[in-house]
Amino acid sequence: MRKLGLPTLTILLLSACEAPVPLTQVELAKNPGLSGTLRIESADPKLGNSKDLVLSATNTTDRFTFESVGTRELTLSLSYSGQANLPKSATSRAATLRATVSIGQDPDTRAVRTKLTRLELEPRLPVDCSRVIAVSAPGEGRLRIDLTAFNGLSSCLSEGRDFDKLSPLKIGERELTHSNRFSVADDVRMGNEYAAQFIAENRASILPDEHPTTVYFQRVMDRIAAASEGPAAFKPTVHVINADVLNAFALPGGQVFVFRGLVDSARSEAEVAGVLGHEWAHVTNRHGTANVTRAYRMMNALLAAEVAGYIAVVSAELRRDYYRAAVARVSTGLVQAGGVLYLLSKSREAETEADEMGSQYAWAVDYEPWGIADLFEVFLGRSGRTSRLEELLSDHPALEKRIDHVHDLSALIYPVKPAYVHTSREFEDARGALRSAPLPSSGQSIGLGNRFAAGVTAIAETKLAAYAEENQERFEKAALAVDVGKAIIDLIEAGQKKEDRGNAK
Repeated sequence: MRKLGLPTLTILLLSACEAPVPLTQVELAKNPGLSGTLRIESADPKLGNSKDLVLSATNTTDRFTFESVGTRELTLSLSYSGQANLPKSATSRAATLRATVSIGQDPDTRAVRTKLTRLELEPRLPVDCSRVIAVSAPGEGRLRIDLTAFNGLSSCLSEGRDFDKLSPLKIGERELTHSNRFSVADDVRMGNEYAAQFIAENRASILPDEHPTTVYFQRVMDRIAAASEGPAAFKPTVHVINADVLNAFALPGGQVFVFRGLVDSARSEAEVAGVLGHEWAHVTNRHGTANVTRAYRMMNALLAAEVAGYIAVVSAELRRDYYRAAVARVSTGLVQAGGVLYLLSKSREAETEADEMGSQYAWAVDYEPWGIADLFEVFLGRSGRTSRLEELLSDHPALEKRIDHVHDLSALIYPVKPAYVHTSREFEDARGALRSAPLPSSGQSIGLGNRFAAGVTAIAETKLAAYAEENQERFEKAALAVDVGKAIIDLIEAGQKKEDRGNAK
């Protein structure tokens, strides 16, 4: 679990003086709400090697005075706590920004000159933080460090797409790219078709659209979507399911299903909003159809192995039958291995990306960005889990690592806001309206959750079967070909062209 120290930003300023510069005061300008310590280190015995000074959490400027230090080398180690962007009991990794500043004094005019000569960040991230720090000597014996431009590592200048994905200030500017053979319209159609089918078969367990709880969550989901990114065709439609399942799911295109167990178990509105942001990130990144696209590529690779295994020993007239049997085996194996994961986007990579971007969407509409991590902790304490949908939440990937990751992002990268929404009267009213409905038994809730998962699995199975049928002629040519490797490469390249067309739509 979280054994690292408090989230900190540490700045080391090493002075290489032309002549000894006597210092008696250090002035630090910063954003209010950021607290920590300033460590001053020097070989000068007057300082006692080092001195720790506590920064005020409310001041915008802190000043520290000490006996004149005239050493040629001075190290100022500034540690900022990111606790303002974390729950009280949480910690995160530490970030260290090392800045080397030369300080020299003109021997004639006695004017003090300062220059930032080196800047390093640990852990290494593709950002340039030189614009968030300024060092000057405003008067005799005084050194001023200006960090008012710093408010989380998002304040630094991004130098790569990897960091853009982690910064809420890049929402709407960054490119969301995943290989996908489906068009945006395919996403919307696929999600709408399954939602209509599931609602028709389970109408008694789904709250009406005009129910106060549904109306409330639709409003929250609309705000999250408006603050996010992705294709304009994706509009959220919320359905609240009266079942004791601790989860929520979004299908491709924007159909969002919120289970009662999630609302009942959450300790705050921010926890639920974090999950809704997470699910909407699956939609904006088109994880569901991207995962099905990946399953198609896996089918190609597995069929290549099947074909290579029998092409040399089976007569030409039997190859087609062997191939058709191989298609059936591969399709069934893929669905059994991950059918429910495909459209619900529950691969490890997709879950990590949704945690990252979903917490940013929650931040963008003023919810506590660590809300989803708090909800994960609730889930860790829940026993007796048997629903397949709840198993997905716990297994992909480990919840403890996801909690740590969200805390790191929130504390070190996201800007601190003056206030966040923890919960509200509107949320409590919506939850109260939901609790007025009779709660189904545990067996009924588990059954409903499993039916939802089975229905999504069936969609994945249908898509894989359709893909095999669509490419049957090319597959059979590959099975009958003498140069099997070239035939499979041709097949994969044809699929890639289809993906490129899907990405362009």
